[in-house]
Amino acid sequence: MSKEQISEAFLAAAPKRNREWQESGDLAVILIPKFGNHFFGKWLITKMKSPNFRLKLDEVGSFVWKHCDGSTTVKDIGQGLAAEFGEKVDPVYDRLNLFFASLNKNKSITWV
Repeated sequence: MSKEQISEAFLAAAPKRNREWQESGDLAVILIPKFGNHFFGKWLITKMKSPNFRLKLDEVGSFVWKHCDGSTTVKDIGQGLAAEFGEKVDPVYDRLNLFFASLNKNKSITWV
């Protein structure tokens, strides 16, 4: 899918982080609760040593995650990725589409 085939609405959207996260060196680690927000899950989490799954992102994913601030658009993130990583991320908007679909599916981002 070329940039021309990506919808203008997608390029103009601004993803916003919806999960707690940590930095591990230059990389991002997303913390995803193991049991969600229902009553039994909240109780069970208090009994566990580690209440979260830790989703470790690579350098490209970490770059994107750190720019999901609710004000930076997908187009801007794509341009930054291309400038930072060059051909390694081609085709950049296809990669972003798949990455954001995955983050959206597990409720790690919202859209502004």
